Amino acid sequence: MPRFLDTDICIAFLRGTSASVRDRLLRLSRNEVALPTIVVAELHFGAEKSAEPRRIGARVEEFIQSFEVVSFGRSAARHYARIRALLEGKGEPIGANNYLVAATVAAEKGILVTEPSVRAFPRFP
Repeated sequence: MPRFLDTDICIAFLRGTSASVRDRLLRLSRNEVALPTIVVAELHFGAEKSAEPRRIGARVEEFIQSFEVVSFGRSAARHYARIRALLEGKGEPIGANNYLVAATVAAEKGILVTEPSVRAFPRFP
């Protein structure tokens, strides 16, 4: 079952702010880990708005090259609709990009790797 990194995990690794994230990620085989395209977009956006877009952009690109990047496709679109309807129906909406990440992971029958403190991704069936 593939593991998909969310943006916060990628940023923690890139910034070196979490030894536990670094250690866990380095223990995984690169073929076990993937990135949803929306996470790639968010990482590039962060680089573009940084004080050093060329340097940070190069670092982001090097990081991204280490992983498979999984696109948002038809199956993910169906999961998106189900997840969004479910969470909005429960009064627990999440951010627009988070729906896309969650749907990509669900479509690929993967595991989302995120910080336990992140409440952007509630459990859903």
